[in-house]
Amino acid sequence: MKVSTRDHLKTEAQLSEDADLIVNRTAHFVGEWIEEHVIEKPALVPEGVDAAEELASQCIADADDESIAPEDIQDEVGDLKEYIAETIVEEGGRGYAVNAKRDIR
Repeated sequence: MKVSTRDHLKTEAQLSEDADLIVNRTAHFVGEWIEEHVIEKPALVPEGVDAAEELASQCIADADDESIAPEDIQDEVGDLKEYIAETIVEEGGRGYAVNAKRDIR
């Protein structure tokens, strides 16, 4: 018979975090995706390509791999392209255009 010890039990904070992740799965996915793909490692996007549109398409494709529907994302953040465009602007647009002659949004 195996005996549980306090060392093996999750803390209340860990259980709360797990519950939040389950309840807010879409919000967590979008937040982490944007953190990784828009803030930490901004993608290089060629001139003439709408960076926000390209990133939104990638995010939706990755969400689909996680069984998260585009409708769930829209319910969470509204228009994903606009949400990403706002993040790009907040981050100063770094990394989002190669030889750009205009502001990409």
